[in-house]
Amino acid sequence: MSYHREVRGGKQFDALAKYIEEELKIHNAAIATFKKWQSIESDYSKSLQKLFQSVKIPERVGAPSVNTITSELDQYGTYALIRKANASISERAFQHENLASCIGTIADSLRGVHWETDNKRKKIVADYQYEFKNMQDAHTQLKKMHQQVENLRKGHIDAKKKARSSVRVVVGSKAVSQSRENNMTKLLMKEQASEVKMEESMVALQQFERNCQGIRNEHYHKTLPRSLKLLEDAEHERCSQLHMFVTIWGKEVAAADATASERASLFVNVMESCDSSQDLVRFCEQNSCVDTELPATALVDCTIRDRLESCTYYDDSKGMRESVFLFVAEKRQLYQYDEDDSTSPRAIHTIMKSPEAIQGVDKSLFSCSDVYLLRTTAGTLYLDLSRTNLQSKWLSELYESTGNSSALVAKYESRRQLRRIEIGVLEGKDLPRSGDYYCVVLIEGNAYARTNTQHATDKPFWGQHFELDNAPVSYRSVSVQLNRVATSILRKAPASSSEPVGQIKMRLNASNSDLARGSWLSLYGSEYDASLRLSVRYTHEDVLPLAEYDRLGAALVFDDTAMTGTSLLKWLNAVVAPASRAAFATTLLRCTSSLKYLCTLIRVEVEQTPDASVLFRGNSLTTCTLDVFLKILTMEQSDYLKSTLGQLVRSICDGKISCEVDPTRIPGGDPKEVASGLEKLTTLAQAFWDAICASCDRLPHHVKYIFDFLQRAVFEKFQSPAARQSAVASFLFLRLLCPAILGPHLFNLQSRYPTGAVLRTLTLVSKCIQNLANGVAFGAKEPYLHSMNAFLDANKASVTTCLDAAVRCPRAAPPDTLDLGAIDKARAYAALIAAVEAARATQQQRLAGGDASDVDEQDPAVARFLDAIHALRTAFPPVQDRPTKPQKPRRGHPGDVHSSKSMPASPVASRVSSSSSSVHGTVQPGDSPSAAGAPPTGNRHATSTATRLFPQAHAAPVLVRPSALSGAPAGPVSRQTSAPPPSTSSDDIDGMVPLGI
Repeated sequence: MSYHREVRGGKQFDALAKYIEEELKIHNAAIATFKKWQSIESDYSKSLQKLFQSVKIPERVGAPSVNTITSELDQYGTYALIRKANASISERAFQHENLASCIGTIADSLRGVHWETDNKRKKIVADYQYEFKNMQDAHTQLKKMHQQVENLRKGHIDAKKKARSSVRVVVGSKAVSQSRENNMTKLLMKEQASEVKMEESMVALQQFERNCQGIRNEHYHKTLPRSLKLLEDAEHERCSQLHMFVTIWGKEVAAADATASERASLFVNVMESCDSSQDLVRFCEQNSCVDTELPATALVDCTIRDRLESCTYYDDSKGMRESVFLFVAEKRQLYQYDEDDSTSPRAIHTIMKSPEAIQGVDKSLFSCSDVYLLRTTAGTLYLDLSRTNLQSKWLSELYESTGNSSALVAKYESRRQLRRIEIGVLEGKDLPRSGDYYCVVLIEGNAYARTNTQHATDKPFWGQHFELDNAPVSYRSVSVQLNRVATSILRKAPASSSEPVGQIKMRLNASNSDLARGSWLSLYGSEYDASLRLSVRYTHEDVLPLAEYDRLGAALVFDDTAMTGTSLLKWLNAVVAPASRAAFATTLLRCTSSLKYLCTLIRVEVEQTPDASVLFRGNSLTTCTLDVFLKILTMEQSDYLKSTLGQLVRSICDGKISCEVDPTRIPGGDPKEVASGLEKLTTLAQAFWDAICASCDRLPHHVKYIFDFLQRAVFEKFQSPAARQSAVASFLFLRLLCPAILGPHLFNLQSRYPTGAVLRTLTLVSKCIQNLANGVAFGAKEPYLHSMNAFLDANKASVTTCLDAAVRCPRAAPPDTLDLGAIDKARAYAALIAAVEAARATQQQRLAGGDASDVDEQDPAVARFLDAIHALRTAFPPVQDRPTKPQKPRRGHPGDVHSSKSMPASPVASRVSSSSSSVHGTVQPGDSPSAAGAPPTGNRHATSTATRLFPQAHAAPVLVRPSALSGAPAGPVSRQTSAPPPSTSSDDIDGMVPLGI
């Protein structure tokens, strides 16, 4: 039998034990029947014997024996008949006595079989229950250890918060500095002790989890199959002995009593026609558990078993709930249990077989990265993989089971069509009233990202951008829903509840450059003329296998010593427009990933600059590339920025420290407040400067090498120590440290855009650090900062020491290959080709307009590079994105259709929290459109980089029926929903309301 090898073996064992128990009851009833039959036959035999003994036939006395009449009467008369009948009664009594003896023998044999089988069953069940209890006890202990680790983790977080708060810059009397330092030391020691204790408990927990897994595997792979086999053998042996004894009994009955032979033969035939094995299997299959009754410990052959946090729809007030998930890849089923030893699953999620069944969401949605949206047959499921050690295995199995293996970072061997959606939620206006507002970005009706909550304003500014990389081709629309945090005078509404204000829905299959740059769009469903300024950009990338780019890679060889590739860099710097150089620099750096490439860039820039005073001051390809290089190595590939500036920036943002020194910004120009602000600013600037000076030795090796090469190249050209120092300072301070202080949200130092007094404080500190690095005192332009010149004079000597430490690197050069993280190099090459083609097309437009050409494409290096691109385009013609169907003309005028006055409630807008979240990028209020990712509308060529790279398609406002928008949920589909709501078809245009026009 094969049922004992199934994952439902635990329930199979219970069913088999129950089956044998029921069979033994029937067996016992059969024994009682045989005993009753034996008793009846025995009583009948005794009754016949009594009858035989009671019949007395008198003997003839005195009659002549030779009398003929008397002789005939003895043979044929009544006397003879009575004597024969009495003899027959005696014989029948003897037969029934023998039959009762046979029945008694079979009953005794069956009783022996029953007793032996019952004892075997009890022993097997007792042994199994003992092993099962041991496994249950192990899982109970594991549950307790999980709770202990969770408590230690929470305690460590609290200790960490206290330690961080102690490190805040507290401006006050110097008399308490020693006490504050001692307290800070104690809290830091507590934090370290809690971290060590938590790590030790984690190691113990992982070891015990492995032990539990071993116990579980031992139970289900060995103990359970063995117990099932023993029960099965015991039942087969009982059935076999039952058949044997019944057959023997039938023969003995036939020999003992011919009249009972027919009944016995019928009974024997019925017993022989029964197939106990098939009955056993059928019973176990009918009585074994279904998926909804499957215990967590029974799924021993699942693909992955892990504890994860999840939710079925986005709700900020509830968050996620931790559960035990078991994934069976071959069935695409995800079993969700409350605990490791739960007897039944809380839910069973069957993931769709589709490439878009799994999609990562932005980290702003749940304030953590690595959260994935799974589309199931019952709705959606958000799964948090940020805290598991099996993240790569989860992604690999999920992508493979859903048929989306191309989403994994691997060596691609086929041509790929990738799509990217970029959404910018910039600002709002004309809102109903002042309040706390935030936006949720929905893609195909499912929540993907959310903005920060802007408090107490009717003109909220977010300036946040979100990207969905590798979007499926089936994605047709994107929506932005504005929500307002609800307030209740009677305090009946939860503190984090929210109400929807309106929604904007846009289609992703039409060209609209205005929307790509940023446009004001009207909210649908709002009773006021509220609007949001949004930018949505949809791009399509055609990526070839990496091996096809070998010729192009060979054309991108650079060497600063032999000056290889310098002409190509000069040509690229001339062709690529200044507005596109930042994105182009990132793409080219990913393609080369070479230290020699950076050195060649620096050499070219230094040689082309005639005056040291303007060196590295422009937006050239060199400065853009070094900006990207510094940001990646100090922010993504190391914790340099976080360890240097993180605690100080957090202390200002969390404490909302204000140090205003401008009398015009202080009500009444109070001199005391000005003096207090000056003291605070001096303390803060000194704290930042001390942290920077102490960190220069910890700069990454590649960064120090580039700074050293930079100062040597500058000194060789200009022979000026001041220029050499200024070149390093311009990158270290002007392009890295000071921007990180001023915009910490852009450097992962803060999740929220700083505003108000915090932004002002960071701006003043940044000014002080920048002037100190440049050696420039505050003058007439900023008279309120004249007092800070004392700070500059006191730290002037340490600037040289700091810069010397920044360029001090080991004698051995670092590896030429740069570690820029996980890079899809084939995709980088495809983006490079698209960017070069777009730049050349713009150049041709300028030439057609009469501009003079300042580039030479006949140079051998440039020609080799362009020939490689031309060869790829010839061999692989571009693949068009999905075709766009022509829209039908609308009937009537938009004003003829009245929008509804209320917005339907949705899971997304049901509740909201004001907690901070991370974003991809922000801009400041009042900035120009280009600062928010939108180039000025007056320059037709100053479009965004992504628009230049992939000009095939942009997003446009979609036309949606009012009924369709009201009926479709704005948030993710709940578990009870049969399927996600379909997007509006492009053919269904008549009578629609234009959104955002």
